[in-house]
Amino acid sequence: MWQGGLDPQLYENLNSPKYYSVYPPLSQMVFVLGALVGSNSALSSIVVMKSILLLAYSGSLFVVRKILLEQGRSETKADLVGFYATTHY
Repeated sequence: MWQGGLDPQLYENLNSPKYYSVYPPLSQMVFVLGALVGSNSALSSIVVMKSILLLAYSGSLFVVRKILLEQGRSETKADLVGFYATTHY
């Protein structure tokens, strides 16, 4: 039986053959977008996926900074949290 592009012997040796995927749906969407947009080369797929993840990471830093400023934290402390998160990721 052919399972999602894997030959039967390989499929039987997977760690979780009973599950369709061990990745969350949002991660699967990033993988699909990378595969669709960068279908001609692995490098372009990687660039697309990394760009999506970088945008998501930047957005989360923006939201964290905004929340800290709304809580009355100083702008310097909010910037330090963002700096720490980017340098220790």
